[in-house]
This record gives sequence, C-alpha cells and structure tokens, in this order.
Amino acid sequence: MAPSERSSALAMFEVGSRKTAMILSGTSGVVKMKLSSSDLAYVLIDVINKFLWRYKLLDPRDEENAKVVEELTRHQALLEGHDWFIDILDDTSQNEAWANGTNGSRKEQIVERPSRFWISGVDMFQ
Repeated sequence: MAPSERSSALAMFEVGSRKTAMILSGTSGVVKMKLSSSDLAYVLIDVINKFLWRYKLLDPRDEENAKVVEELTRHQALLEGHDWFIDILDDTSQNEAWANGTNGSRKEQIVERPSRFWISGVDMFQ
C-alpha cells in the first residue's frame, strides 16, 4: 500500500460514518489494504470481527430465537468494556517480532492528509 493510499484509508477513522462504513465492509477492507505487516492485518481483522457485533442487526426470524438474541446481547455487552481489545493486543504481543518491532514492515513515512478518499468507488467526503 502506497503512503497516500494508507493515509486515505486511515482518514476514514476520523469521522463516525466513514468508520462505520469501513467496519461494515468487514475483513475484506483490511485485505484490500495489502498491508506489509501481516501481524497488523491480523490485529485489524480480529478487531473488526469483534466490532461487527456492534452493528449486527437481527432479521425477523432471529429476533424470535432466544439463543441468537442472547449471543448478540453477550457480544455487544463485551464491547462496552476494553478487555476484548486488550486481549487482542496481548495475543499479538506474544509474537516476538511484532513486540520488538523487527517484523520487517516498519517504515517511517510522512504523508499529507488526503482531501478525498474512496471506498468501493464512493467518495466518502461527500
């Protein structure tokens, strides 16, 4: 991913509606970023997979299924705290190359903030 593309991708987290669009795109959004660090990609995938529960809507059939409703309620309640996120970071820190910053993907780059960015062909600044 080029620095300008990375800057554009990160800009979506500055505004709620764009952040929601990124999360709802699921893990395919992370895959499309083609990050040079598989460790970072895995962290983002894990975070998105957990956070998707915040936006999950039940279809009418599931609303009557007590097990499905309980599962959704349980996952959403977990998101109210930070333990789920800390657990992901703790798991990641077990990787020695990641923890030491020696996984070969770290590059210091300065990038200007984009004036526009796109998700699936949609201008997210409009």
